[in-house]
Amino acid sequence: MSSTVPPPRSLARRRTSAPPVRDATSGVEARAGTCAASTRLSPLAHARTREPKVQPFHFPKTVLRGEKVRVVCSAASGATPLSFQWLRDGQRLSDGAHHVSIKTFDDFSVLEVANVGVAHNGNYTCALKNLQGNDAYSSQLLVQAAPEWVTKPRDTSSALNGPASLDCLAVGYPTPTVRWSREETVSDDVELRPVPLGGARVSLLANGTLAIREVRKEDAGRYRCVASNGLGQGPGRHAHALASR
Repeated sequence: MSSTVPPPRSLARRRTSAPPVRDATSGVEARAGTCAASTRLSPLAHARTREPKVQPFHFPKTVLRGEKVRVVCSAASGATPLSFQWLRDGQRLSDGAHHVSIKTFDDFSVLEVANVGVAHNGNYTCALKNLQGNDAYSSQLLVQAAPEWVTKPRDTSSALNGPASLDCLAVGYPTPTVRWSREETVSDDVELRPVPLGGARVSLLANGTLAIREVRKEDAGRYRCVASNGLGQGPGRHAHALASR
């Protein structure tokens, strides 16, 4: 009796594919027998590289009145076209206004202020934008200047028991300190003595004005105002005559 032995089955090699393994830190995918690296950025990361970024800028720490200052606002990154805008204390600046010059190029803008004064003090902002987003950076300009008169002292008169005010408004940086004195005759000599302050009747206002609530006869005389801030003193000493009537 013969037995039939089935021929051995041929073993076919089946190629299997291992699941991909992703390195969370490098973005590298590894498969069995292969290694593939991808350097492509995600759409979000790609968009961020095209958003504008302002390179920080700063005004000099010491700027004196009459000098010229210049700062450059550069785009550290961002896809073109880029749009630049300058502001001072939130108000847009225009080229050619108040000694201000603005020159803008493809990826930077130059702000120049000629003959700077206290009026130019403020917070300067460079605003940068493109189709992908916007950015801004600010720097403060502080111009140091000796006092100069805004409202010069002048002679004034007032009725007895009425109010009187003597103006002495000066600007500068640092902010000037105002001092009032009055001429008094002592032993036939004329001396300047500080005006007594602190009472309810005579006071010094924040703008430098000397306010007298109720004028008396003894208030009549010549007054002098001096404004100083460590960089100098206001030009000249201006006397006032306060005549009671």
